[in-house]
Amino acid sequence: MDNRDDPIAEFLQRAQFYDDVYTSSAAGSRRPEVPDGVSVTHNPIARDLGISERLWNNVTAIDEQIKTLDDDMTLVMITERLHESLVLLKRLMCWRLQDILYWPRQYPDYTLRLDNNPDSRAKHRKWSLADYMLYDHFNKTLQQKISEQGKDFHREVDHFTTVLHDVLEYCQSNLKTYMVVSASKWNQEFVLSRDYCRRMKMNTQQYLNVFKTSYQNLWPGTQ
Repeated sequence: MDNRDDPIAEFLQRAQFYDDVYTSSAAGSRRPEVPDGVSVTHNPIARDLGISERLWNNVTAIDEQIKTLDDDMTLVMITERLHESLVLLKRLMCWRLQDILYWPRQYPDYTLRLDNNPDSRAKHRKWSLADYMLYDHFNKTLQQKISEQGKDFHREVDHFTTVLHDVLEYCQSNLKTYMVVSASKWNQEFVLSRDYCRRMKMNTQQYLNVFKTSYQNLWPGTQ
């Protein structure tokens, strides 16, 4: 790109051109596991959720697809409101508090941000219109679901955040003892071991391998 100081602005100035270059077979080695012709910048969420590319410039059609998705999905979680989303999921699924504990992944902080350039943000909304419409709709519905919860919902979110903090401290320590999480209004007492920490730190593929090994041990010869 010619504009090295603001490559996002440069990309959005000629988004279709750069996207065509990146999705071409010639660039295949630069995007492993992404098929030719599949964009990772142009409405990727809409694509994953089955909204056809031919509808991406049709606001009415996108809105109809979003309504269909809303009917099909009981809950759509929002990353920026992760703890509220997880507590909602726990309540909907009748899960225990320990079922929503997670190990946070450390991702780099991106210095190139759309909110540093209002013009780029407007161009990006136009480039990924379907994704913005999806986000705006499901962010609104998430807030509505939260508002329908009881007065103790945010207290439960705070409690979950505190327990998670304590669990992460335990899992990062060298303690050999078990950790006991006391009972509360939102959970029964439960005990965590070092093995729980080990499993919680696994990525998806590692966890699947554990299940695969267990399955093969039960039924030797299976693939």
